[in-house]
Amino acid sequence: GAEAATEVVRLRRRDGDGSANTVGQGWSGDTVHGAGGDAAGEVGEAQASPRGAKEGNFGSPSGNLGLYGVGTNVICIHRRAGGNAAGCKRMDERCGAVEDFRGGLLFGAFVDHALYVLIHDAGHNLFFKSVFCNRLSLLVANLPHVTPSAILFRFYHIQHHIELNRPEKDPDVPMQWEAKWVGNSSWRKAFWLMNFAIFQSARMLFYTHKVPMGKELLWVSANWVTNVGCAYVIYLYYGWAPVIYLLVSSVFSVGLHPLGARWIAEHYPNHPFQSTYSYYGNCNTVAFNIGFHNEHHDFPSIPWNRLPRLRKLAPEYYDTLFSYPSYTRLLFDFIFNPKWDLSVRFESENKVM
Repeated sequence: GAEAATEVVRLRRRDGDGSANTVGQGWSGDTVHGAGGDAAGEVGEAQASPRGAKEGNFGSPSGNLGLYGVGTNVICIHRRAGGNAAGCKRMDERCGAVEDFRGGLLFGAFVDHALYVLIHDAGHNLFFKSVFCNRLSLLVANLPHVTPSAILFRFYHIQHHIELNRPEKDPDVPMQWEAKWVGNSSWRKAFWLMNFAIFQSARMLFYTHKVPMGKELLWVSANWVTNVGCAYVIYLYYGWAPVIYLLVSSVFSVGLHPLGARWIAEHYPNHPFQSTYSYYGNCNTVAFNIGFHNEHHDFPSIPWNRLPRLRKLAPEYYDTLFSYPSYTRLLFDFIFNPKWDLSVRFESENKVM
């Protein structure tokens, strides 16, 4: 079990050369297979999984927890929209901008970030064995975010795994115009992170390596219909207050917030250089272990609840890597330390390509 798993990790990882994460090479639009999938199956069996970790299903812990997460967050929409808007159907009543800001920062951001991680796992087809059901999960988990993003995230995230850290091919790598404008200015880095979702969307306008077509566009349309329809229903019953609150929560969940430092932690090179970094702090308890990012990129077919077990199976390959202990500390360091700017990512990657 453990010896076999560590051997698989050793074969998948090339220490220090920036090309460790090549698992995604075998992906297609609707399946996750190839070397990474087979390796994940081996590790799943080593963990006494009844059906392996290659695909999520109802019989596995990840399937049940994933379904529970999506189901409870449908209820969460009602509680956040109804509970916060009860007795105040218009913005000029008790639910004002201060309440939206405070609630979104202290509570809503954590819920929405957890939903984004569930979208991430559903995008890897880890909720259900059926790809169709995984796509439906994306639509449901995306509802509280108001803005429709889940289907396109799935599409571009697959490209992120396949083309990891390759400028103009990995959609997660900033464009040169983006990095040049932000520079190492503290206020511009803060502004960039606060509007991360907007910059990410603008980046996609220039991304031409691979674009969604055919069936993917139908799912994108469904994403727009469900999200806009849900927001409109909330507005009809409760007014703008809960919609604003949901939007504020969504912005903070991926923006200027300790959780937003995750985007810096995962792939922006620190010293020593690695193509991917993990975070093992307390936020993993409310973020479905998304901090186990080296583990995830090595084996993207292993669901979130088994990633800590993977790390325990191969401590000599994960505990020896640099990892972040705190998102909050990294957030302040990124903003105020001039050594951090967006260009460090693609410049460092170019050196090892």
